[in-house]
Amino acid sequence: MLGACASGPLQAPPQHFLISLAPPPSGDGEPLAVVLPLRVDDLRDVEDRTRVGEIYEPLGAAPGLDGAGGGPVVAVGVAIALFGPTFPSGRYLRVRDPAEVALALEIAVVSAWLKSGRTATEGIGLEASVRRFWIQPSWTITCELSVELRLRDARGAVLWQQDIDSRVQAFEGFFLTEAFERVARMALDQFADRAAAAFASPDFAAAAGPNAGFIDR
Repeated sequence: MLGACASGPLQAPPQHFLISLAPPPSGDGEPLAVVLPLRVDDLRDVEDRTRVGEIYEPLGAAPGLDGAGGGPVVAVGVAIALFGPTFPSGRYLRVRDPAEVALALEIAVVSAWLKSGRTATEGIGLEASVRRFWIQPSWTITCELSVELRLRDARGAVLWQQDIDSRVQAFEGFFLTEAFERVARMALDQFADRAAAAFASPDFAAAAGPNAGFIDR
């Protein structure tokens, strides 16, 4: 009886965050389509492909909290004075569809191709292998991604290959769904800018040969 009375209440399961990686609509009117064949593979080493991040907390106490709906409760700045180590909490950032990471990177690759000004011609195709996409909110929110890009000819031979990495870190103040999405978009935009520079490079032009013309704008 005493043992039963002394037992503590059952702890609620950790609250997770549901976020979207879809970027806002393009303001320049460019269609998110390209005639260059494109294949994106999600090759992340994750247990659950809906997981895109995990909250890190200081000594078991969250520096900033919110519910699954996104309402702020505690500011990060209150706990930042502790300056202690942080640890994974088991509270994950998730997307609704396991294919959403690949879709977000497909949009980013298409955006990079359009930014580079390259023409899309027959006989070549682009592949993107997503190796990493992970968000870690702690004192700041960090989003890291790594994508391997390959250009192949009609026979499947690799003409060009390059790894494009992106890392963005930002202090947002609260653990909010909107903050996580904003930092993720920043990382995707950074990736698109770096991929566009790679597509516009002389190395890419030499590898693609006569298929590497520019759009006349």
